[in-house]
Amino acid sequence: MLTRIHSLFLCSMARATLSLCAPTSHSITPSPHTEAGGPPPCSPPHAGSSGTAGRRAVLGTPRVKWTFISEGREVEILVARGDRVKVSEDYRLRASLPIFHQRYTNASLLLTELRPNDSGIYRCDVQHGIEDGHDILDLRVKGVVFHYREGSMRYAYTFAEAREACAKIGAHIATPEQLYAAYLGGYEQCDAGWISDQTVRYPIHTPREACYGDMNGFPGVRNYGVVDPEDMYDVYCYAEDLPGEIFLETAPARFTLREAAARCRARGAALASPGQLYAAWSAGLDACSPGWLADGSVRYPIVTPRERCGGALPGVKTIFQFRNQTGFPDAQSRYDAYCFRGKERVCVNCVAPGWLFPWPGCTAGAWAHPARLVLGSISQW
Repeated sequence: MLTRIHSLFLCSMARATLSLCAPTSHSITPSPHTEAGGPPPCSPPHAGSSGTAGRRAVLGTPRVKWTFISEGREVEILVARGDRVKVSEDYRLRASLPIFHQRYTNASLLLTELRPNDSGIYRCDVQHGIEDGHDILDLRVKGVVFHYREGSMRYAYTFAEAREACAKIGAHIATPEQLYAAYLGGYEQCDAGWISDQTVRYPIHTPREACYGDMNGFPGVRNYGVVDPEDMYDVYCYAEDLPGEIFLETAPARFTLREAAARCRARGAALASPGQLYAAWSAGLDACSPGWLADGSVRYPIVTPRERCGGALPGVKTIFQFRNQTGFPDAQSRYDAYCFRGKERVCVNCVAPGWLFPWPGCTAGAWAHPARLVLGSISQW
């Protein structure tokens, strides 16, 4: 049975329900429910009679297999039967079946330390005797870490100014866990920046001169340790929610910064912030058109790299004045405009102790914070 689930991020139409277990402020555990009347996802086929139940007992415990599918590739996560669970090397420290050894009717997958490249299709196959079934879940990891610097120069923020800078652009200063999750997902940036614990770090996958990474030249997140709060660095910000829409405005002659702001206002919107653009890019926005943002910068989001669109890597591309990647464009320069229009959410969260239940009315797909995820059913917890 194909499970239909919600997005907590893009709120519009719905097909079923998704509930989130939030034991701490740092973890959210999505878990889909099937359509009314169906069995919970990724649970062994249910017996239809006492004779069937007896046959199932003879045939033994179910065999469960979880796989991950992304960009046409299928990767095995784990295979379990009874108390024996074989986890593939890529998921060895992150994947488990926390309930299965206690209750074979619950094959929910626990996946920890989520990272951006965990987005994709998760498939659960169950075999029990002569019966079998499967379920799938489309997951999109929510949230993006990005490097930010002051418009005129490199390394211009004290710690307090760095926190304020992220807040001004619709984001907040990244935590060590968020920066590390971004690194594990492939993020690299050779610029030292503040993060929330008053340390200064930067993520490096390819160590090189002046970008040595961690541990004397090995890849990793380089950590300067706790630094004097008055020292000056860039900052790593984190953006997640986009309670509205971003759209591109253009004209034959393009816009100055002031004209861009006026054009957005005329459309019932405002110039988008960098945080909003990064969140939209993380959700799939792709536009090969440099445009003004509210902080006076000019950027454009690329999901699918292509010729003359910012190089070979995806990301939010920034137009700088100078070759050392400093300086926002002159305000009289002419570019398109990225506008943001807020909208009232269709989905309203009803909060109970330790649980979040979204109201029906959301698009298909699941969104999760880069912390901890359970795939499966909570109906038997």
